[in-house]
Formats: sequence, structure tokens, C-alpha cells
Amino acid sequence: MAKSITLKQLIRATYLKIIFQFLLCICFFYIIPALFTAVEGINANNVNSFTMFFSVSSWIYLCVILVVIIVRNVQKLLYEIQREMKTVYEQSLYSDNNKYSKPLRLFEFIETKEHIMKMQDKIQKMLEKEKKQKQELMFRVSSAAHDLKTPLTIIKGNAEFLHISTKDEQSKECLADIVHASQRLLDYFNQLIHYSKTYYDDETDWTEYS
Repeated sequence: MAKSITLKQLIRATYLKIIFQFLLCICFFYIIPALFTAVEGINANNVNSFTMFFSVSSWIYLCVILVVIIVRNVQKLLYEIQREMKTVYEQSLYSDNNKYSKPLRLFEFIETKEHIMKMQDKIQKMLEKEKKQKQELMFRVSSAAHDLKTPLTIIKGNAEFLHISTKDEQSKECLADIVHASQRLLDYFNQLIHYSKTYYDDETDWTEYS
């Protein structure tokens, strides 16, 4: 596993690399070739022009070398940061592809990944706790509905029996209302029980009730 470094250390290393590569290029591509190069045709009349031309061309040559070195090293620096960001993103996902991702190198991104993982674990625990609470609530609702169905069924059965046995029209009308209301309540309780059983199931077969 590669040793972790901070972003500041990486930038400082990039600065030193640019300076080292620039000095190396000056040595091998400018000073040494200039020492072994002989220029003919220089005299007192054209020495000033040649000196100016050589000076300008030398500066242009050195600037081109410096720009190329800076661009290459900055590209590597940005690529390193981009790779670290992509690695943090991949490792923060709940996926099997995490084991194929490269290890992090920058200390800031390592800390960021650790904070993300802690936050994900906390969110996961909160979701599991909320799910458990909802399941317990649905269980209690289902139990209450089952408990209420028993006396309601007895009320409905007694009302139906009295409706058949009584001859008073007003009493029969009241008993019919009791039977009808009991049946509606039983339907509501049955739907409530069904809803509690299918709380985390497919919702395509659900029906809306007032």
C-alpha cells in the first residue's frame, strides 16, 4: 500500500519536479549542446545581430521547455486528484466493484472516504431502526384489528339473529343499521390487516379506501 501524503505535499513535490526537470533539460538540451557547437561566419560586423538572435531564440527555447514541463506535471497532478476523487466515489458506493478500485493516496481523500463511510453506516442504522419501528407499529395495528374483529363479529351475529326473530319494524330497522355498520367496520378491519401484512410488498394490488 502506497504511503499517504497530503495535497500540500503533493503540490510541493510537483513544484520540485518541475524545477528538477527544467534544470535537467537546460543541462542536456541547451548547455551541453551549446558547448560542443561551433558557429562560423561571426565577425565584428554581425556579432551584435548574432548575439541578439541567439539571446531571443534561447529565451524562446527555454520558455517552450518550461511550458511543456509545467503542462505535463500539472496534467499529472490533476489526473492524480481526479483518480482519487473517482476512487472515493466508487468506494463510497455499496457495490462489489469497490474491491477492484485502487487504494487512496492523498490524506484528505482518505479522511473524506472515512467520513462518508461513517455517515453511510449511520444512515443505514437509522433506516433499519425506522423500518423496525414501522414493522412493530404495523404488527400492533394488525393485533388491534384482530382483537376488535372478535367482539364486532359477535355484535353482528347477535344483531342478525335479533333482526330475524323480532317483529317490531322500528327495531328491525335499527338492527339492520347495526348489521350494516358492523359489516362496514369488519371490511375496514380486514383491509387494515391486509395492509399491515403487505406493508413492504408490491403496491400494485393496493386499493385506496376512505
